[in-house]
Amino acid sequence: MAGYELRQGDVKNKKQSMADLKLRRLNELNLRLREDLDRPRIRVSEASMRLVCFAAFSDCFKIKDIRYLMSTGAKILTLLHNSVDVA
Repeated sequence: MAGYELRQGDVKNKKQSMADLKLRRLNELNLRLREDLDRPRIRVSEASMRLVCFAAFSDCFKIKDIRYLMSTGAKILTLLHNSVDVA
């Protein structure tokens, strides 16, 4: 079993290499997160308006199905809203 034991220097080197690996991974993660922060953003309200405008003027049959579902859903929400007693 003496051949499998780690020498004191090997333990220090192994700990140092693990610390270096963790540091490198954290630096890579930090870089990816900074790139995500630098990516241009759009407000939800603006994206919603663009989607509504696209759906309103599109001739795609799938969009027409979505418009039907949206109008049906809006009617249901209106009925639910009107049936709730406001105290």
